Amino acid sequence: MPQDDAESRSFDVLGPRFAGFEDFWRREIEPNLDAQNRKRRQSLAIIGVSLLIGGALGVASFLSTDEMQVINPMLIVPAILVGGIGCGWAARRLADSEGSLVTAIFGYLDLDYSRVAGVFPLDRFRELGILPSYDRSKLEDRVRGQHAGVAFDIAEAYLEEKRTQNTKNGTKTTYVTVFDGLLIRCGFLKPFSTRVLVKRDAGWLAGALSGLFGGGDKVRLEDPRFEEVFEVYSKDQVEARYLLTPLFMERLLALDRRFGGGQMALAFEGQEVWIALRQAGDSFRLGSLWRGYSRASVAAFLKGLAELFLLIEEINARGSISSGPRA
Repeated sequence: MPQDDAESRSFDVLGPRFAGFEDFWRREIEPNLDAQNRKRRQSLAIIGVSLLIGGALGVASFLSTDEMQVINPMLIVPAILVGGIGCGWAARRLADSEGSLVTAIFGYLDLDYSRVAGVFPLDRFRELGILPSYDRSKLEDRVRGQHAGVAFDIAEAYLEEKRTQNTKNGTKTTYVTVFDGLLIRCGFLKPFSTRVLVKRDAGWLAGALSGLFGGGDKVRLEDPRFEEVFEVYSKDQVEARYLLTPLFMERLLALDRRFGGGQMALAFEGQEVWIALRQAGDSFRLGSLWRGYSRASVAAFLKGLAELFLLIEEINARGSISSGPRA
């Protein structure tokens, strides 16, 4: 039976940045991945025992309910605590050990990684028009470094918008996910001085609002295929066309298809490109509590990184070097 492609191919073929990674995998990652899987099995056992004890206390609470049908708090509270604390502790323990492996991989690739995003220009992405409005946000898994001659800064973002509705029992508040994916800020090699917004074609009303709130005028371009997918706004029509050459538009269409279609929006400003890439799920995980950890799961993680490197390379093909993200 033939091996799975991820199991048989060397990691070195993912790109020049991954040269020698196969040896690093055998020396540093593979032995620790076995230990990670042992911790995973231990975590599953801890979660199972916690849920079993919590469930037993919950059943005891129900059976000891008095004639007034009041659940016994002396049992239901410990049931919730045992289940919650046990599951939470096991999940954190596994995530901490996995984080050490992820940090080691990024270290080999000469990149700076942190599970905590810290100070990240999230609001600037919204101000540039490539993120929807949101009421609460979660940022994590920040990666910074250099690639293809430019500096880059990436963070994983999960954004929610508050929705309220009136019901017969009063006002109900819920939060709806409006963005789940990666935010990328990197230097742009081709010199320009205006702001250019490239976003999905959202119809005439959304386009009018984009222009009304500072996005500039809609730019008419030479490629009808590009205009079927994207809308472009700028206050300088000439420079926007200089930036979006036919070759560059073709490159953006190819990248959009590569990342699933409909997932990418970009803004060019300050000699940088700001990218919002919808990509549900954890992008910087080597495995999970339920799926486990294997060479195939690490290969999927590394392939995702290679795709991000390709994104930076393709956007910056044929240009003059810029300084990249500034502090």
